[in-house]
Amino acid sequence: MPIYLNREYILTMLLDSNKPAPLIVCLHGGTGNADSFKYALGISNIFNGKAIIAYLNATLNSSGNSAWNSGGGFNSGVDDVGYIESFVSMIKNAKKVTDVYLVGHSNGAMMGYRMLIEKPHLFKGLFSMSGDVMVDNNGLFTGKIKHMHGSLDENVPLEGGTGINGFIYPPVENAVYSFTNAESIEFENGLLISAGHPLSEIKAAIISEKGTTLPDLIHDFVMG
Repeated sequence: MPIYLNREYILTMLLDSNKPAPLIVCLHGGTGNADSFKYALGISNIFNGKAIIAYLNATLNSSGNSAWNSGGGFNSGVDDVGYIESFVSMIKNAKKVTDVYLVGHSNGAMMGYRMLIEKPHLFKGLFSMSGDVMVDNNGLFTGKIKHMHGSLDENVPLEGGTGINGFIYPPVENAVYSFTNAESIEFENGLLISAGHPLSEIKAAIISEKGTTLPDLIHDFVMG
């Protein structure tokens, strides 16, 4: 894997490097990594070389687990906002990037929301799964949001409260709709009755309840 600012990452490139294309920044969940998230998402082939896709790695917290500093007590003190912003700038300086999108699961989705709040003009959209908003929202983001969430999620409960991991979450719907200036927010359509928190359950429920696949949804969100 290449290294940027002492962190390894995975980058899938364009078939034609001279064509403008969107950049998709993928943020794994807590205890995960870029390689496993790339495999689990399975989106590289569906874009068929028409997007730049980056899978970033979080750093280890005091417990020795990988986590993003998304707010809410996850890996506090790490400047993940600055890291992601500088990574995006590095890619934009090297390639012809049109818009920048975020895709995140769990703690990675929470980090995505923090990026929309603290760097609202940098991103066109966030595809969030099993996440929540863990920092105060300034309402400045004007792009689009698609949020997928399992109704059986015990890690990040839909109604808010303490998850089984011991962290405290706000009600997810209220948090997502706090982006009052967003171009669009898809929430109700993203609720999955049969899913819990894991990405594997989100993927299976999308197939059984929505009649499509996670890669197709992400592709339509970015390219639609």
